[in-house]
Amino acid sequence: MSNKVTIDPKVIAEDRVLQIKNKQEQDKHLKGYIYDSLVYRYQIALDKAYLKDIDDYMIQNNASCKEAAPIVMRRHERDLMRFCQILNEAIGEHD
Repeated sequence: MSNKVTIDPKVIAEDRVLQIKNKQEQDKHLKGYIYDSLVYRYQIALDKAYLKDIDDYMIQNNASCKEAAPIVMRRHERDLMRFCQILNEAIGEHD
């Protein structure tokens, strides 16, 4: 009797492919978490800057708060969209 164990190379290859797929899924989840975290922090920073930016716009353009608020809001939304676009390009595919 032989105690030799033979391992089928096909089984090894299938196992390796499964490991790679699992690693890719973990990477996608991690990238998704990083993306969400950075976007959330950027939104908080924009929210904190919102009132100051309205005041600055009112002073610089001699405008009322009613006029300044929508303009500043559009700028902040544009900045957030651009930030998300750059982040997507930098991070790549994510969940």
